[in-house]
Amino acid sequence: MDKTTIRLKGKIAEMFEMNGIRHANIICDINHLMIQVKNIGQLEFGSDVIIKGELDIKSIQLDESVINKTDNI
Repeated sequence: MDKTTIRLKGKIAEMFEMNGIRHANIICDINHLMIQVKNIGQLEFGSDVIIKGELDIKSIQLDESVINKTDNI
């Protein structure tokens, strides 16, 4: 399966430090989430699925500024 891009809007719910590194918990309040997947193989319309994978965050946008941006965008 090819990589899929996902964008979620959320709010910072908690900030904390662990081992000298700042962390944040972000809550995304969504009723429905549609994920467009490329190169699906043997999936069929109407099938029940479980999606497993990793989320590689490329950037976090705060209002008009972008923080933690990687070179991959």
